[in-house]
Amino acid sequence: MLTIANNIWVRTGTAIIHMAVLTLLLSVFSLTASPVFRLGLEVNAGPQNFASVSNVEVNTAIFGELSRDYKCPYRLSGGIRAASFTIGDLGYMIVAPEVNAYYFKSLTKKIGVTAGLGFGYFLSNAYEVESGAYGKASASLIYSPLPIIDLRVSAYSMPFKTPSHEEFSNYGIGAGISYMFGFPDEDGDWVADDVDTCPATPKGAKVDDFGCPLDSDGDGVYDGFDKCPNTPFRALVDSTGCPIDSDGDGVYDGIDQCPDTPSHISVDSTGCPKDSDGDGVPDYLDECPNTPKGAIVDERGCPQDSDEDGVYDGIDECPQTPSGFIVDERGCPFVKPVESEIIYDAYDNSLNLKAPAVQKLENLAERLRAHPYISVEIGVHTDSEGSDTYNINRSTRVAEKVKEFLITKGVPAEIMTLKGYGERYLIASDATAEGKSRNRRIVFEQIEK
Repeated sequence: MLTIANNIWVRTGTAIIHMAVLTLLLSVFSLTASPVFRLGLEVNAGPQNFASVSNVEVNTAIFGELSRDYKCPYRLSGGIRAASFTIGDLGYMIVAPEVNAYYFKSLTKKIGVTAGLGFGYFLSNAYEVESGAYGKASASLIYSPLPIIDLRVSAYSMPFKTPSHEEFSNYGIGAGISYMFGFPDEDGDWVADDVDTCPATPKGAKVDDFGCPLDSDGDGVYDGFDKCPNTPFRALVDSTGCPIDSDGDGVYDGIDQCPDTPSHISVDSTGCPKDSDGDGVPDYLDECPNTPKGAIVDERGCPQDSDEDGVYDGIDECPQTPSGFIVDERGCPFVKPVESEIIYDAYDNSLNLKAPAVQKLENLAERLRAHPYISVEIGVHTDSEGSDTYNINRSTRVAEKVKEFLITKGVPAEIMTLKGYGERYLIASDATAEGKSRNRRIVFEQIEK
């Protein structure tokens, strides 16, 4: 019994020495950097062959893992592995200090793999099972939901021989978790300080790969704080990131072009009161809601008809039509406007208007009155009898008589311009009476004012 107790103390002392050596190695490793430390737990299971006897081993490892900094791909790990197994009807347990060196390769932002080699020394709780050193090869797939948390699935192999040359082999798979201490992240956004371009991010804000806050809807409130993360573009929001609707019309401030709409008023997509007939007067004020498009309306939304011809202003192409004229759909009289008209043999030697000329003037008067916005020049021409001055005076007097006649027929004086041309523009020979008659003419020409 004493021998067994002494053996246990010897083995325990050997384990302590191994751990002291491991601690020294880790300390030396950390002197040249800003190290991070991971503490983890791993559970493994797999077939075992010891002294030609096959069984299943379950082992648990508590390990510490050190690297120069959080980005360094090389990691040094040390820990204690405890394993249980049976040989025949007897159950055994061994404890083994262990050292491993790993290389880590990142595949994505959160996924990576490791490959490692190591060694250990196992200590048995039974005198019948010898202690011994062993080698270890392993590979792991690692998923990191956070930079400080590693979840891993591993495969390993640990062959060795005891001092009496009994062969031992063990391989299997396992799962584990580790927690990193010393991750450099002052603002707590899970982006390391050396790559964080926004080192003062408020705690709780979601960030991009560079540590800068995200604002998916562009409303000025960071994701993570934003209670309404799908706010439409340009909408004004409150401190929680939710859009404001000051007038309660269902269109958010910032988008609402009519932010003071009275309550219970139907609005369009811009937040302005609906104007179904497009006359500029909103429906809730419009007393004539079916006004034709283009019609000019008053403040009540009702169309105006200045000349009272039945065609609304804005649509009426002849807005000054005198009363009494029948108009077409454009608001213009059916009477043809005066553009260019000539009355030949219009007056006698006494400068009196001849009857046929008067009849034609009456017709022209109606046409001029129907289109009071059209101005005309009344030009009078003479034959060549007499001097130029004499004939200019004669033609001017006839023009004045024509104007006076047209005024009596209701033609506005302001649309008529008079011109006495005298004999300047003869169109026929004065050698014959017929020629003289053609030269004595009145010419109406439409002019622009």
